[in-house]
Amino acid sequence: MADCNCRLPHQQETCEVVFSICVEGQKPLLFSAHVFIVQFEFVIRDSIMGKEIEGKVIEALKTVMDPETGMSMVDMQLINKVEEVEGAVAIEFMPSSPMCPIAFYLAEEIKKAAKQVEGVKKVRVNCKGHMMEDQINKSVNEE
Repeated sequence: MADCNCRLPHQQETCEVVFSICVEGQKPLLFSAHVFIVQFEFVIRDSIMGKEIEGKVIEALKTVMDPETGMSMVDMQLINKVEEVEGAVAIEFMPSSPMCPIAFYLAEEIKKAAKQVEGVKKVRVNCKGHMMEDQINKSVNEE
């Protein structure tokens, strides 16, 4: 990783992105570009600092990966809220787009990861910002 002289705490690295544009009946046009990957250290909410179970849930959610990007939901900053009261955990997440085709899958994976944490008795996952959020929330939270 290369050092950066920015004031924000982060690490940078670059990668080459190659993509093509295809038009029927013509050769594909290939493009290549170097892009910066920026990883920010962040805290989801000040209120969760020092809360052991919530911290463990956040760590567990780092294993929930977006298959398209290969990044975790936490690293992509798609987990908005984690709250725990007496073993009942509420997690709010926002898919990367309002029509994300894997939002149902991600909601299930979030719930599964959180349930694995010691001390968690119940998990409620709430999807926000998706065109099918009501159906996702109903499906993932059915007991």
